[in-house]
Amino acid sequence: MNLLLVSKEKKQALNFIALFLLVYLVIFLKLGSFHIRWWDESIYAVNAYEMLHNGNYFLPFFENAPDHLNVKPPFAIWAQLGFIKLFGFNELAVRLPSAIAAALTVFIAFIFIQKRYGYVMAWLTALILISSRGFIGFHTARTADTDSLLTLFTLIANVWFLKYLETTNKNHILLFFLFLTFSFSTKMYAALMFIPAYIIILLRYKKLKQFLFNWQFSFGTLFFFGIAICLLFLREHYDKGYIAETFSQDAGRLFKITLNKEEPFLFYFDNLIQNRFSFWFIPFMIGSLFVINKTKKNTVLLDILIFILSFIGVLTVAKTKFYWYDMPIYPYLSIITAFGLMSIINNLEATSKRNITFMIIALFFYPYCLVFQQSQSNIIPNGEKKLESNEQFIFKRYKEGNTLGNFKVYHAGWKGSLLFYKYKLNEEGIKFDIVNVPDFQISENVLVSDDSLFDIIKTKYKIKLLDKENEARLIRIESSI
Repeated sequence: MNLLLVSKEKKQALNFIALFLLVYLVIFLKLGSFHIRWWDESIYAVNAYEMLHNGNYFLPFFENAPDHLNVKPPFAIWAQLGFIKLFGFNELAVRLPSAIAAALTVFIAFIFIQKRYGYVMAWLTALILISSRGFIGFHTARTADTDSLLTLFTLIANVWFLKYLETTNKNHILLFFLFLTFSFSTKMYAALMFIPAYIIILLRYKKLKQFLFNWQFSFGTLFFFGIAICLLFLREHYDKGYIAETFSQDAGRLFKITLNKEEPFLFYFDNLIQNRFSFWFIPFMIGSLFVINKTKKNTVLLDILIFILSFIGVLTVAKTKFYWYDMPIYPYLSIITAFGLMSIINNLEATSKRNITFMIIALFFYPYCLVFQQSQSNIIPNGEKKLESNEQFIFKRYKEGNTLGNFKVYHAGWKGSLLFYKYKLNEEGIKFDIVNVPDFQISENVLVSDDSLFDIIKTKYKIKLLDKENEARLIRIESSI
């Protein structure tokens, strides 16, 4: 019996080691090898730096003023603060919470499926998840946003919800609310987008009344709303009008278009089919059919399918659409897809373990290589590349060990990621200012990427080109004209 137990533990350890190596290559490898991106990532990075220095842990600041762009609770920023204190203020530190959350999501999905369907389907689930473009990349596993943490916490909450349905152990309801609270503390109302699924599933099991009327549900509800209200009113205390602003800006995205993000009604379905889950979409449809046809045998899988349809249904109805909002459904998409592939494998006659292993390696080699290449090349669209030229220049020269010296950046647009580099270089004694008025001193070094701004400089000063990278030009002011 002891030998059997040791053998099982050894097998599990070997599986975890192999999985970690595959996860490491697409999530952690060269995580700090590209510059801080515009908008969300830079907002959180700047919030973390300013929170660390001003000591206000409930009100994020941006350029020394309360941040009204980021109206979410501060859990993600707190997580970043911990890694900044460990590793310093750099790209790796602010991205580690997202990367770790994505890795844990893979392992939790693996363990959840392995206990119910065995190692083959667990491996299929994990491999599909880490070879999905929508799960690995910008705004998701490899950048300092909130969506990866949201995905982890909602997955754990939903696992405890499903465990309650399997066991009717009411203490699981407490754990469900605990992680639902973590989800809300990370991305606020996005944590509640599975509520339609919960209601449908409880009605399906005829357990709605049983779930609602017990002390665990009452305590969990009080705990959830208590933490949520505390977070909201603590920020309102420091920033009057915050609650009204957050209802308008975050919850309002369900009913109105914000940030000019008007997209087609089937925006998320199109993205899944064409890009973010493209390689696995047909197997997912096959898996969905298998689940529906075998409803009585696969009640958990049908619940998972309901999670998918409910969440993407809410996303589709919402007026504001961003492609990365679909990240929380990838663990569930992967499970249903894995079930479809597993069903096909089981129908093959005389399939040995060796043949199954070979089939899995052959099937996943190409999509995994594509995602690995995506994660390492960090290719961004040409339009965004042009907008972020200054940041790319600073990052690349810093990594190369070039002494930038004191300089100014002449810039007239969004400067979130430039603020990150200003703070980072200032910490190392390099004076770096961001200006939007071309008022320079003789012998000053100026970094500029926008052609129109460069032309303005040339009308006022004689300059010398010191360095150039794509659109970014580092110049020295020689004299006035």
